[in-house]
Amino acid sequence: MKGILDRLILQALTLQPNHGHAIAQRLRRMTRGGFGFNHGSLYPALHRLEANGWLTSQWELRGGINKAKIYTLTPSGRRQLKTETAAWNRYVEIARQLAREVAEAGQLDTLATTVVDWLREATGARPVALFTRSHTNPGYGISALRDGDVDTGTLRFPAEGALLHDRSIPFEPNVDELAAGERDVLEAIGTRLVVPLRAKGESVGFLSLGAKSSEEPYDDDDREFLAMVADQLGLGLASLRLSAQQVDLDDATAIQRRLLPTTIPQRRGVAIAASWQPAKAIGGDYYDVLGLSDTLLGLCIGDVVGKGVPAALLMANLQAAVKAVATAALPPRDLVARVNRIIGSNIGPGKFITFFYAVLDAESKTLVFTNAGHNPPLLTRADGSFSTLDDGGPVLGVFETISYDQGSVELKTGDRLTLFTDGVTELWNSTGAEFGDDGLLEVIRTHQTLDAAALEDAITQAVTAFSHGDFQDDVTLVVVAVN
Repeated sequence: MKGILDRLILQALTLQPNHGHAIAQRLRRMTRGGFGFNHGSLYPALHRLEANGWLTSQWELRGGINKAKIYTLTPSGRRQLKTETAAWNRYVEIARQLAREVAEAGQLDTLATTVVDWLREATGARPVALFTRSHTNPGYGISALRDGDVDTGTLRFPAEGALLHDRSIPFEPNVDELAAGERDVLEAIGTRLVVPLRAKGESVGFLSLGAKSSEEPYDDDDREFLAMVADQLGLGLASLRLSAQQVDLDDATAIQRRLLPTTIPQRRGVAIAASWQPAKAIGGDYYDVLGLSDTLLGLCIGDVVGKGVPAALLMANLQAAVKAVATAALPPRDLVARVNRIIGSNIGPGKFITFFYAVLDAESKTLVFTNAGHNPPLLTRADGSFSTLDDGGPVLGVFETISYDQGSVELKTGDRLTLFTDGVTELWNSTGAEFGDDGLLEVIRTHQTLDAAALEDAITQAVTAFSHGDFQDDVTLVVVAVN
């Protein structure tokens, strides 16, 4: 059978024989107008059902003049209706059970396996695959596959590919319209039908179904059933995606908090304060203050590209590398070069770290520093002048072997040195204005006479008020006050 329309016609004729116009009216009442059809699709369906032996028809006179073709349900038609109704009811029950599985799912792997197994049995499709969109990777990767003899590691689709463009209901893909990569994947898993999965207008994945083991085509009932499944599964995947994002956020926050210093070493003649305010999507900000000797301190601040656990883990590698090589005798340019070699051998493509390292001599009041592509720290003087600490070289992780420059400055009583990440200056408020370097400099100058802890707190309050607490990136500060 063609599916829903055929079954509804048979149901409409169970009570009494009738002509086409009356059948159409009956269908509209049965579906309350919710099933779209017209006479152009009704009469071919009537002829098809008659050809199958499920209906008979004969012409009768109506009003003594006009003839009407009256359709009658045959015994075989009644048996077929019973079979089709039972099959549809089975589909509905499976959809309900899958809805429960989706609602109770806690892990994507478990849900994906359950869904493809159920669909394999319900539709007879071979193979069945579920592709989902990760919150850490915009493309579509395979989450489960049944009856497919292929390396699942190669099964990926680009997020902006042609396959799902403007698609929301089950469809048969036209491989000739696809790029070679997409076409190769669909051919590898024998895709005959694609079922888009969406939630709140956003694509979250899709189902791929191969040919039925019965070799029958997918009919309207199949597509209606799969559309019901898609509605439930799309919402379930979106919920799991949000849960995974929260877990990722919690894990990244925990990693980062463990790695940041719990106490800040101090030396006579200077005072240091630091803080880290995480954004909703945890970045890879890093800071540290190392006690190198009785008079020397190592000041570190960095920012790892990316968000979440991957950024936090890369930040952990940076911290470990710095602590492994930092000594009182090692100049900043040499430390940064060594750390860069370590990071460069472990970092993935497209990743990098901005980093600033300085050695502060509290006794001689000198600061020697190297800046590896980081936001230049601000050195503000008691007389209102300021300078930025730029000397150094490129970011870490791009060039494995490279030398760096270093700069030095003399510090004076009343000076304030502020190290910060781009979450401070590249902060936007609701009107579209940016806090910027000028905003930071203004706050520091306004509170120049405050001690390190009070100045750090004043900056934090200023950026919080500016953005109403909506940080787009982590806000990290290290403030040094020269006494």
